Amino acid sequence: MNQFLDFGISDWQLLFDISDLGLLAAWMGFALIFSGILFAYLKKLRYKIWKSLHLIFIPAYFLIFWHAWLFLPSNHFFSYTVIFLILSGFIVLSILVLSYFFPLHENKFEVSQLVDIGDEVFELNVVRSDKDPKLMYPAGQIVYLRFNSKPFSRNWHPFSIASCELDPKLRLLIKSFGHDTKLLESIQIGSSLSIVGPFHEFNISSQVSQIWIAGGVGISPFMGMVRCLGVKKFADVKLFYFGNSIGEIKCKKELNEAKDRFPNFSWKSIIEPRGSKLTEESLQDIIQSDKNSNYIICGPPAFMKYIRRYLIKNGIEKRFINTEEYSK
Repeated sequence: MNQFLDFGISDWQLLFDISDLGLLAAWMGFALIFSGILFAYLKKLRYKIWKSLHLIFIPAYFLIFWHAWLFLPSNHFFSYTVIFLILSGFIVLSILVLSYFFPLHENKFEVSQLVDIGDEVFELNVVRSDKDPKLMYPAGQIVYLRFNSKPFSRNWHPFSIASCELDPKLRLLIKSFGHDTKLLESIQIGSSLSIVGPFHEFNISSQVSQIWIAGGVGISPFMGMVRCLGVKKFADVKLFYFGNSIGEIKCKKELNEAKDRFPNFSWKSIIEPRGSKLTEESLQDIIQSDKNSNYIICGPPAFMKYIRRYLIKNGIEKRFINTEEYSK
């Protein structure tokens, strides 16, 4: 430490000499690692951001590896230590690559029921293969699912949790528009599935008044929350459900039953024909007099982007706006 305190300006300039590629590599690696660790302390990162942040450690490792190799000391102890750390890094990277194809934290499930709720939307109910009742999946989070039987692919797919965490079944609302989801209707009861997660998307206190805004199959996380109304105490909740037609509004019976049963819950459907644009007239009801209400939006990306802009334009602070935005 005393050596650093005795450094003059010219000495410090040597440490930041970008013409020295070995030294520059060390600083760049340090900056990447420091950034990754710093952002890791942010507790409410979405999964796709959390996953992307981990990727910066890969170039950081190679930069530091290059620096260490260029400055490899002649002392055998330090040489062996550096080589050991380099090999350890390669082993960890190999495990990361293998875990993409063979996830380390996947759980085995099996199909217990498939319900066709119309308009190419299905509710897939699955249960743990080991029947373990302790593992709970909270509404408002997502899981990654892989079908383990033919003719499905081995790809992983993200889905919102549409069940309460106390439900013995994990329920997912799935719209058929991809290769695997179009085959969903043919899936057999008892078929094996692999699931990774759950992963956090948003976690709003149930004691705060909430405005839920759903577009199409974006109703999924809200159905999970509705199914928790009987076991969790919620403040006032208002759901605005947008669809292109009456048939696209799903779970109407269940939503009406919840509205009649729970005085703190209400919902309204808003029909916007396919091809038409959302208008401010159709959105004016979602702006509440209480500007501190939390807004949760889930639906197609363009829909969420438009709603977010509308809310901000009408005086809702960004910190009160939450969207479910995940990607494969």
